[in-house]
Amino acid sequence: MKNMGLFVLLAFFASDSSFAAKCATKAPSHARWKECTNARPNAKVDQFLLTENGDLYAYLAKSDLLCSVTNNVTDMKVSRHPRDAAVLYFERQGNLYVAHNVRNNGFNCPEMSKKVLMNNVKKFNVVSNNNTTIVNTALSEQGEFLAWDNSRVVYSDRLVKDYLLNTNYGAEGKAFNRYVAFTIDYSGYVTKLEGRSAYNFIQSKDSNKRYSSLQSFKRDVGLND
Repeated sequence: MKNMGLFVLLAFFASDSSFAAKCATKAPSHARWKECTNARPNAKVDQFLLTENGDLYAYLAKSDLLCSVTNNVTDMKVSRHPRDAAVLYFERQGNLYVAHNVRNNGFNCPEMSKKVLMNNVKKFNVVSNNNTTIVNTALSEQGEFLAWDNSRVVYSDRLVKDYLLNTNYGAEGKAFNRYVAFTIDYSGYVTKLEGRSAYNFIQSKDSNKRYSSLQSFKRDVGLND
């Protein structure tokens, strides 16, 4: 973690739905930026930046500091749920990690903890809709689907082939607006996951009909984004 002494081209996001951003600073001399994403205020940094060769950095504008987070990263997503204490999720060497702030060091690089949430991750998403307490979801290569709230796993399923977050969730007048996500198992059956529950999130099979994919399910039931 050292000051790279670089020029700032900071661009803050215009809305909660747009976190992708212009890169706030130049990349290190040995690499080019692959992705630059604005951080939420709880991160105590301004951006997370990923190079093409997998080096992950955090940028602190007030000190013009480029802080090394880790390496061998293939994907990253900034925490977006208002109640999520995590600051970042990222895939490293095939595993899904979550990062939290440990200590804010003022004008120096903040300390972050990093731990594995899922081994052999196939895909993962962050959730911004505050009508649900679910803050992130992930699917492993072995077919394990997990959904977390701010502190623990609140829903799990096995033998899942794929899943999709429902963009209609919580939208008045929209079809299937009770459900935060849909999963499809290896037999082609679709399960709907309700977005709110006091204790356990409710699952229900959509029907006895089988589908080749969740896209074909959406077309069949007329579910439009």
